[in-house]
Amino acid sequence: CKGQKFRIVLDGAKGDTGVAAGLVSQKDDTQTLAYRIISRPFPKSLVFLVIGAAAAVMLVIFAFLKRRQLRAEVVFVVVYIFMSICTLAAVPAFNSPDEYSHYLRSYEVSRGYLTSEGNGGNDLFSYGRTFNSGLVPEFSAKDHVSLWDIGENADQRIDREKTQFYGFGNTRFPDLQHRANLFEFYGFGNTALYAPTSYLPQAVGIRIADLFTDRPMVLAYAGRIANMLMFGLFFFFAIRLTPVGKNFLVLLGLVPVNIQSANSMSADALALALTVALAAFVLAMRYKQKEVMSRSQLIWMYVLTGFLCLCKVVYMPFCLLLFLIPKERFKSRKNYWFHVVCAGAVILILSFGWLAIASRYLCESQPGVDTAAQLVGILKDPAAFVLTFVRSLDNFGVTYLTEMIGSNLGWLNIPVCALLAIGYLLILVLQVSGNDDMSGIRLDLPVKSILGGVSLLVFALIFVTLYGQWTAYGYDKILGVQGRYFLPLLFPLILALKPKRFAEGAGETPWGLFLGAWSIDLCVYATLFVQALCRFA
Repeated sequence: CKGQKFRIVLDGAKGDTGVAAGLVSQKDDTQTLAYRIISRPFPKSLVFLVIGAAAAVMLVIFAFLKRRQLRAEVVFVVVYIFMSICTLAAVPAFNSPDEYSHYLRSYEVSRGYLTSEGNGGNDLFSYGRTFNSGLVPEFSAKDHVSLWDIGENADQRIDREKTQFYGFGNTRFPDLQHRANLFEFYGFGNTALYAPTSYLPQAVGIRIADLFTDRPMVLAYAGRIANMLMFGLFFFFAIRLTPVGKNFLVLLGLVPVNIQSANSMSADALALALTVALAAFVLAMRYKQKEVMSRSQLIWMYVLTGFLCLCKVVYMPFCLLLFLIPKERFKSRKNYWFHVVCAGAVILILSFGWLAIASRYLCESQPGVDTAAQLVGILKDPAAFVLTFVRSLDNFGVTYLTEMIGSNLGWLNIPVCALLAIGYLLILVLQVSGNDDMSGIRLDLPVKSILGGVSLLVFALIFVTLYGQWTAYGYDKILGVQGRYFLPLLFPLILALKPKRFAEGAGETPWGLFLGAWSIDLCVYATLFVQALCRFA
């Protein structure tokens, strides 16, 4: 399309307000013209009024928080709840990455099914489960879900008389061969890989709603709200518990992409919350706890470790942070080694046990992918893989940074001004350089080495995993990596990089940085709210 001119004429399309046009790049590096008609006009003055009202409420709440000088965890909860309310309106259900798949897996778990079933009669390798028909709204596989879609389908009900297998693409592409040639997942063969514990909050919310209603839209929002509450609860206790980095955790929890993930049915929110909670627990046991750990604290140690192992296998190295807990926190040296062995057994059994179960759900998601050949290639020629890794960072490094904040939201199809993402990154950097919440605690070299080493190990595993499962054999860059995958690394990595000389004394709460972060969040979700009001034909 480069150098060519196109004209799009809306002839007789009553009520249409305009056209969103752009180019779509194909895998053979060609480009084609793409456009969507924006219909359902709405008064722009009403939109600005809503956004202005939200900003005014934000400023009133902020002034109240600053005047009362509330603790960091309380500030987080208030701001998080406010932004969650905004997000639920700005990002309609099924408009987050793979949320259709997460919804079906969550519903499956809510009904007591811990693993998915095969599609038996189909030639296509797929997994899902048979449920009552009408469980998923017809619009759920759309590229853009609007508030109009939500409103028009709010009264849709589940048909208790009929059943349907919900699997790979079954609602969008009726022709099997057509589906096989399109490398898109609209079923939940992809989320069947996740352990049922990853969807426990969403499943609880859906199950409670399922007792009172048969409307799938209500079930979806119940799952979203339960996920949001669990994420906020974990972050609240992590901020309260950690002896260092409280203000940084407040800002980390309010990263725009985190708020969207927590207010969807994604399993990523729980993974981040668990890594932060485990790190905070370990640091508290090392620097705040002076006596032997109680039975309840030991239970929490195993609960956090077990749930984290079942989230994603690449995050398993975070369990090595348990070695930061001093031996003095246990009853005796013998008791210490007993728990080392028990925790190690739990980690290995849960991680590799579920990996063995999930291996049957693996299927090639991209053309030319050969996981076995990729892994063998790494072992035979590690230098070539390192060059591929460096080339990927060189090409996509900046994209990873901005995506980690939220440069593309919705179903990764709503671009947000890059300056907002850069601004939030700058706020994080200013917070880290200020080091105003470490109050005399010095992180010695062994602690920094474990924190940094674990972060780098997880960083490498993310690339190795996606090199094997998402990148075509022989391709010169690693594909499938998204910036949000690195968010769990930030807290331990930042602590590992903090110089000792900055760890002296305690400063004031960075209210200016908090206001800046909150303002960026509001700008981002105002953008998404305007998109949610558009209906694309």
